[in-house]
Amino acid sequence: GILATGFAEELRKRDFVITWHTVAKVPLFAALDATRIAGIARLLKPQIVPANGVIVRRGDPADAMFFIMEGEVQVEVMPTPVRLKPGQFFGEIALLTEGSRTATVTAVKESRLLMLEATEFRKLTTEHPDLRAEMEKVASQRQQPA
Repeated sequence: GILATGFAEELRKRDFVITWHTVAKVPLFAALDATRIAGIARLLKPQIVPANGVIVRRGDPADAMFFIMEGEVQVEVMPTPVRLKPGQFFGEIALLTEGSRTATVTAVKESRLLMLEATEFRKLTTEHPDLRAEMEKVASQRQQPA
């Protein structure tokens, strides 16, 4: 039992370090110090989506936003779908507006994501208004007609 507990704790520490390094590479968080990145890393949940897997559907209630760590996703927007790659994020528009999803997002190939649930999003953007402002800027650009 003691050995298994120690092993599980080491895995948690390793996963945290990997997540921390990944979060530090996201452009949205690039200017943050190590303590703030650690706080954000603790809020994120890893998720792996297979190729062609639907991550969110247009019209669904917003329950999270996502950061792409590996892979590629396609956002079904008109007139031309948009591809997002590692370091980019999606799902912020519906959380910022407290509305429903504005697009369906599908994994183009197997993708490793970090999910930030809505309750954690609200906490994060309240504690870090500068991050909220940056997300609002990106959301505004995404909602402009092509």
